[in-house]
Amino acid sequence: MRVQAGSIYGIDDISSLESGYRSVLSGMRICQLYCFMLLFIVLGKFFFFGAQFVMYLLALAISQFSAMAPPTPPEAGALATWWHWTEILFLLNIWFIYYVYSAFRPAWFVIVLCAIALGHNIHVQGSDLLSPDGPDPLMDGGPRMVEASAWYAYAYIAGVLISHVFFLYIAVRGQRTIHALDAGERARLSHYEPGERAGADSLRELVNVPRAIIYSRRKISTALLMVVAGVANFLNYWRVSIAFMIACMTPLFFVIFSPFASLAYEEFASGSSIGAVVLVAGMGLALLVLLAGLMWGLLWFVRVVCRAATRGARNQMRVSLQDIQHVDERAPILFLRSFLNDKVDLVARGFSLEQWLLDAGARTMTLDDLMLRDGTRFGPVVALGNPDDPAPPYGVARGYFSHDTWKEAVAGLCEDAQFIVMVLDATEGVDWEIGHIVRRHYARKTLFLLAAEDIDAGKGRALLVKALSRIDTMWNEDKSAQVQMTDRVFGFEYDATDRIRLLRCDHVSSYSYQVAVRSFMRRRAGLTRHGAADAQGHA
Repeated sequence: MRVQAGSIYGIDDISSLESGYRSVLSGMRICQLYCFMLLFIVLGKFFFFGAQFVMYLLALAISQFSAMAPPTPPEAGALATWWHWTEILFLLNIWFIYYVYSAFRPAWFVIVLCAIALGHNIHVQGSDLLSPDGPDPLMDGGPRMVEASAWYAYAYIAGVLISHVFFLYIAVRGQRTIHALDAGERARLSHYEPGERAGADSLRELVNVPRAIIYSRRKISTALLMVVAGVANFLNYWRVSIAFMIACMTPLFFVIFSPFASLAYEEFASGSSIGAVVLVAGMGLALLVLLAGLMWGLLWFVRVVCRAATRGARNQMRVSLQDIQHVDERAPILFLRSFLNDKVDLVARGFSLEQWLLDAGARTMTLDDLMLRDGTRFGPVVALGNPDDPAPPYGVARGYFSHDTWKEAVAGLCEDAQFIVMVLDATEGVDWEIGHIVRRHYARKTLFLLAAEDIDAGKGRALLVKALSRIDTMWNEDKSAQVQMTDRVFGFEYDATDRIRLLRCDHVSSYSYQVAVRSFMRRRAGLTRHGAADAQGHA
């Protein structure tokens, strides 16, 4: 397919869409954070009860062979304390808020729901700390202990209030962003297609279960592993929370050790000994380090468990090209790239505290992951695999072919594909694939992208110009078209109206690629459906 001279070139600047998507995504991540916190509490209660039961059995066994009194059995009823109707309503509220934001629906009333959810959380966390009948045993330790405990409680509540005001700000900002977008832009960014079972899909996404689970060999166990793995995306938030809690508890250590410190000071002042001072200081420091170590050790334990769950789930979701064709008979989405950059790493946006706390996974996202996440709703995402792979990696389904047959395989996949996403590169294989796409008139269903490291570099510009020159033989003579090649251009597409869209974004990140790929697939899927409907009408 050759574009005629004088064809229209334009810039599709997705900067505002990228910024809007990132803004709304933060609100979605907060919903997931609350969901996983509640799940973590539920699972933690079972873990805590199990640990209590093991300790009880151990103490019971010791008491049989010593003078120690038999221990009191742990109370199983403590596990039922979480299952309260207000918590169920809280979860349903979080689910509905997540659905509204992930569907990019304008609904100011959802801010009230956010305020109710956050207020409920503040009440639950604060009531136990501030109640005289609360579980804090330090409240009965004398006037100074009561004062220190109250300081700890109020400082903790202040931290909770600050974080929740920040969350509410993100919710308001997200709705302002959604209202500022027109209907077409909201449709491009929505996580759901028209007519989809959005409620069920939003619940699945809320607990981190990807759509690609349909390819898993063991769907239930894979889903459970992905729920556990979802906790890892918010470990940075919990690290900050634990550090704040340790800081709040420092006055308690001062109060606990103040009598001993006074006695040690008197001994030191009388010149009798400095050993007491060293002993008291060492004990205080050791206890503080022990507390911090236990808390951070818990996070490391959670991190190890989450990573193991991620690996286990991904192992069950690895699938080859041959297998996926039996599972999913829809026309495929083809992902073409060089084997030298097999998964195509995406650059993260410059450091953002918001992203670091709420969306750490975006900093390690690859185009391979993105294609699997967004492409599966339209069809199986496939690619040619690197012959050096010991086994198909997690991600796009790969087919493995010899040096003599890979071109034939690409030709067949290009013909069958609904649409193609290609990462430009200077290798001979990618150059042949571009030529084949042009010769066979597949350019209109292809999205051409640069790898993140090539954007704004001489290599990236040369790759874009070379590909455009093969599609439009008059490119080198069209000065107005060349002027459009501004900085931060990271790809292009050739649409059904003979218009070449150069994709540009002020701050290219993984979100930019996600917006570009999602928009491209939505438009192409719409054209495909309309084309099929027109064909049936003519018939």
